[in-house]
Amino acid sequence: MAQYKETVNTEKALNLIAKMLAGKIEQIDFTKIKVSDKDYSLLSIEELQKLEELEEIRQETLVSEKVLLDDNTINVHGIIYNTDLENSYYLRTIGLYANDPDEGEILYSITPASHADYVSTPNGNNITTIILDLKTVISGATVNLQGNPSALVDVSMLNKKLDRGEGLEEEFDTGVKIVNELKKKQNKEDSTLKTAVKTIVGAINELYNELVKKATKTQLGRIKVGNNLTVDEDGTLHGTPEYTHPTGNGNNHIPANGVSGNFLKWLSSGAAQWTNITWSDITGKPNSFTPSSHNHTKANITDFPTSMKNPYALSIQLNSGTANTYDGAAAKSINITPASIGAAASSHNHTKANITDFPASMKNPYALSIQLNSGTAYTYDGAATKNINITPASIGAADSSHTHTKANITDFPTSMKNPNALEIKMNGQNPVSYDGAAAKSINITASGIGAEPAFKKNGAFNKNFGTTSNTVLEGAKLAEILGLTYGGSLNTSSAKTVNYAYYDSTTKKVYKCIKATSINYADANYFEAISNNDLLGKLQNLPQILDMKFNSDGTYYIKYSNGIIEQGGIVSYPNGGTRATLITLPIKYTNINYNISATNRGNTEFWTESAEFLIHSITLNNFKVQAERGNKIYWRTLGT
Repeated sequence: MAQYKETVNTEKALNLIAKMLAGKIEQIDFTKIKVSDKDYSLLSIEELQKLEELEEIRQETLVSEKVLLDDNTINVHGIIYNTDLENSYYLRTIGLYANDPDEGEILYSITPASHADYVSTPNGNNITTIILDLKTVISGATVNLQGNPSALVDVSMLNKKLDRGEGLEEEFDTGVKIVNELKKKQNKEDSTLKTAVKTIVGAINELYNELVKKATKTQLGRIKVGNNLTVDEDGTLHGTPEYTHPTGNGNNHIPANGVSGNFLKWLSSGAAQWTNITWSDITGKPNSFTPSSHNHTKANITDFPTSMKNPYALSIQLNSGTANTYDGAAAKSINITPASIGAAASSHNHTKANITDFPASMKNPYALSIQLNSGTAYTYDGAATKNINITPASIGAADSSHTHTKANITDFPTSMKNPNALEIKMNGQNPVSYDGAAAKSINITASGIGAEPAFKKNGAFNKNFGTTSNTVLEGAKLAEILGLTYGGSLNTSSAKTVNYAYYDSTTKKVYKCIKATSINYADANYFEAISNNDLLGKLQNLPQILDMKFNSDGTYYIKYSNGIIEQGGIVSYPNGGTRATLITLPIKYTNINYNISATNRGNTEFWTESAEFLIHSITLNNFKVQAERGNKIYWRTLGT
């Protein structure tokens, strides 16, 4: 008999329930049940939830009936026959399908078998009926409980309706119509119907004939209400019909006085008694019970430990020192080093003093043989001291101190390349090298070295000084225009003087030296650009007035593009004495660190001495000014 694991809802099922609970759909409609030959029993719940379709599907059927068990669970009923089955299979997995309005038919749940049933082909009239009841979680969702009129119906469904007394006349009439239609089809298409179908039709005909018969003493059928019996409108039967209990073997009642753990034991024909069954009472038992060969995984052992302690612990002692014990009860790390066991490291050295039998001399098995210019040969193997005097003459060589003439040098060159070549630059540009290896011509021109070419008086490079057309501006005029002494080119390494002007040929700009230096490039830490274009840029970047207002009380404000707000006004108070006057700003500042200045104008004099004023109690909206004399205070603030 098949055994099944827990039914698991897929992620698509959870999404469908969420849609229903969110009001996006009215109810869930289960459509089909499909069975598969593929084994899904080893997958985890998370892996089953991610499935979107079953593989190796062998049969499928429409959902016949849906019964709500409680708010969270429904029983889905389906029927599968093997009448049209061509190949036998193992029913290893059951899949329930539902309709999603957005995605169509989806896999709602998977029920894998831990022990699968074998579904065989009909093989003639061997008809098999598989009844599938799937208890499915719906998590409070509303389900369409209407059955599919095209789905198969079995006896269990009819019995449920009969038990509830629902639609008996309608069911009977429908049964009669089905039988009549099958009769017509059998008579009309007898040659084309399969044997299995003919058998089913014949069985239905026999059942129909039995149902319409009246009951007799020898056969079942329709009965009448007898004596002492009454029937209510809802079909409930009441009464106490006459009854005589039969006697004889097989008609006796179970004896009383039995206790828990007793069994009925035969005494005689038709009689038994309550007693305990002993081992000797059991006949036909085997002499021994040999278990079948099988295996278990850790998952089958409920109390499998996370670690297993070994009763025979391993003890590791390091060079007769510290002893380390390991019994497997918990993870343990033992670090064994050369030092802990008294051993030398893998990488170490020795001196001769550590070698007790180091020899005074070592004879080389491969002796050195020295032959002097194919003449006398000398041998040395290191066994004893030996002296071999090699002279230039003994090897046919010249003395270290000797000379040659050009005639003795066969490849003496016609010219000699100088390793220290001469390099010529044209005004610091376009270097040309000459090393004497070959003849070379270098043409040096005035323009090539940045010199002024020869010219005639009043020519292109010799104009009279002046400020009119066709004259040359005198050098002093440049200093007058710049307001600075002209220091020359910036692109040299000469010292640059503060407040002197220098021209940069790279940027084509004039710069003012703001810090003494010898660098030859325009670094902003040492030079400030003062060309007309740079000055124009600074003028264009000056703050512009965005908004301004002058009030009738003498106060005013001006807003600039750089965020600065200027505010001011006049405050009058009686002449003489000391008085603190509260000045309220037309516009509130956002930063309290704004600048305040004030002047006091008397009858005949005007001054801004700090001793005459005391500014205090500063806030974002106002401040106070205290003056010792005068009758007016002219104030101004700058801030953001």
